[in-house]
This record gives sequence, C-alpha cells and structure tokens, in this order.
Amino acid sequence: AGRLTRAGVPVAGLHGRDPAHAAQGGAAAGAVGTWGDLPEMFDAADVVIISVRDARIREVVEGLVAPTRLRSHQILLHTAGNYAAAQLLEPARKLVRGIGTMHPLASLTNVPRGSAPLSLAGAAFAIDGDAAAKTMAEKVVRLMGGRPLFIDPAILSTDHAAAVMAAFYVTTLTDVARN
Repeated sequence: AGRLTRAGVPVAGLHGRDPAHAAQGGAAAGAVGTWGDLPEMFDAADVVIISVRDARIREVVEGLVAPTRLRSHQILLHTAGNYAAAQLLEPARKLVRGIGTMHPLASLTNVPRGSAPLSLAGAAFAIDGDAAAKTMAEKVVRLMGGRPLFIDPAILSTDHAAAVMAAFYVTTLTDVARN
C-alpha cells in the first residue's frame, strides 16, 4: 500500500487481521488501517488487492464472497506469483468486473518495521486475468513505474520458479564467490 500511495495511486485503506499491524501499515502507507469487519469504504473501492501469503488467499476470497462484500464495479487482484487468477479468485468472478494476478517480480520481505517501503519503479510484474483485470493491473503497475509482463496463466508457476532462481540464486552465488 505504501508503494502505491508514494506512486500517486489513491489507496483508501489497508485491512488486516491484527490491529497493531493494520494501524502501523496504514500509517506507513498514508492510508487508513482497519481490522475486524471490513469498513464501509471497502464497498466504494474500484480495485481490491489481496496481498497475503499464498496459502491464505482462498480464505480471504471466501471471506469476501460468502457475505457478498464484493461489488460489481470492482476489480479483484492478487499478488501471488505461483497461481493464476482463475485458480484462486474464481469464486468471486460472478460478483466483480474482473479478476487478475499482479505479481511483482521483486522481493518484498525484510523491510524493517517503520521504514519506508522500497520502490518498485523498474520492477517487472507478472500479470494475468480477464481483460478488465489486466487493463487495471497494467495501469497500477505503470503508475508505480513498473513494467507489466502479460504471462500465460498456464506457465505462471514455471515463470515464478524461474524468477526465484534468477533473483535469489544469482545473489547467493555472488555472495559465495565474494567469500
């Protein structure tokens, strides 16, 4: 969320399970941090981005579908790199305008709490989904200064594995060579 707001993308809020993390994340992003029940502002959002651990995405989608919290004008995106949008977001397809994947091919971990998030300018993003979702994901990626890569959903997990090897194995090899 912080990367989006710093890139000029309006972010209404950041929602989480833990009150302290939600408040801290919202403050760092310059947005409202909420927890518990989804706030009313969620209904007005044009884009909902699910950015949780891969194993939790289905649970989050079910939590949005069962009480029908999603709206027909919304685009639903997830940031997991190992799964195509249809695999994880299918239960929401009939409720929203589009479903898609917007996966940054960059490491987003190990940012110390309280520090500004790293920029995603120049980072590649794997994008898949239906036409409406791909259009919106491309717009968001370009606003952050990223490079959209439209990926065939059939090879998304292979693409993700290749990206992991290219990024982390090169770093590891460089570190080993220096030592």
